[in-house]
Amino acid sequence: MRIGCNLPDSFKITLPINIDDRGYFCINAEINNEYDMDFIIDTKAINLAKEEDIKKFNSNYMGTSPISTRNMYGQKEKFPLYYFDSFEIPPLKFNNPSFFSISSTNHLHSMMYKNILGVNLLKHLRWKFSIDDRQMILFDNNNTSLLNEETEGFLKIENGLRDNNIILSYPFEMEHNPFTLDIGFLGEISINNESFKKINQYFPYKKILTDRAASIDTTYVFEGLKVKINDINVPNCQLIYSAKINRNLVGVKMMHRFNFVLAYSYYKKETSSEHLFIQPVKNFNSLTFEPYVNKFGFQIRKTEDGLIISGIEIGGMAEIAGLKIRDKVLSVDNKNFYLKVESNKGEDFLTYLANKEHIEIQIERNKEIMKFQLSLAQS
Repeated sequence: MRIGCNLPDSFKITLPINIDDRGYFCINAEINNEYDMDFIIDTKAINLAKEEDIKKFNSNYMGTSPISTRNMYGQKEKFPLYYFDSFEIPPLKFNNPSFFSISSTNHLHSMMYKNILGVNLLKHLRWKFSIDDRQMILFDNNNTSLLNEETEGFLKIENGLRDNNIILSYPFEMEHNPFTLDIGFLGEISINNESFKKINQYFPYKKILTDRAASIDTTYVFEGLKVKINDINVPNCQLIYSAKINRNLVGVKMMHRFNFVLAYSYYKKETSSEHLFIQPVKNFNSLTFEPYVNKFGFQIRKTEDGLIISGIEIGGMAEIAGLKIRDKVLSVDNKNFYLKVESNKGEDFLTYLANKEHIEIQIERNKEIMKFQLSLAQS
């Protein structure tokens, strides 16, 4: 049976918007009437689930995908495909959605802290993300009048869900650059090498060593720039360049500045469209970027083993003091800031640091415990 054939001909459901600690848009799904979990919504991925979750959810094996990748040992590895007998975003029911199984030897496994709901399911309906109302509205992709109603006052980007159909320009450039919407990219704007070579002539940037699970990358960060997305000027933006990504992307943090609609039209493939509708949120002009690293020059990230240093500004305070990428964080200010993997939020840590001029951070590196003093007075 084709996925989605259980969906009603016409429907509209309203859910609370679900934005997780990192800033991803998520949705809760019920699997085989027994399990439920949050999935990251990703417009440029396919359905992905960790191998251990595939097994736990009593899935059905379909075979292997023709797509292959290199695993951690350099060996070619094909993706096994599985489907669930029952998959629901209540009250919507989907028939036999397939998921690529990600094994522990795949580099993606360590990067996925949640499973992913990708475009092979997303395209069967339309998705409205109303940031102002804190709502997510799901509705069928047959109803033109409902689409018009839900997008009144929005800017339409023709086939803006397809690659390179968003037009973005910088203040100093005459030409426009094609960008792709990717709400699985955790950032505001990613630029490719060609764009980086142009922009770095005009604006200063920070160089950040960044842990990307499988490797350590240098990320170049531009902050406070004004850009134009199609016909909308967006102030105080953050742009990054990473050779590992090397793509022009509009990411999930940028979409926090907009109410937006993913308007897929799937049933008639020969005339299918994938429009994006955007509308600035009410406090649009007062919004700004989230710092890539905190004012002491580092960032932290949750892992299965605890909290680690995931970013270090080159030449920044943390690097000069001796902190390194992948140091395991044991305590901050002698546990005045409570570190707990299950509940700690990155933004809570930034809030804690907001009025701090000095912090002490205790880490573990190669089984050795170390303490570092970081002080803005010495910077």
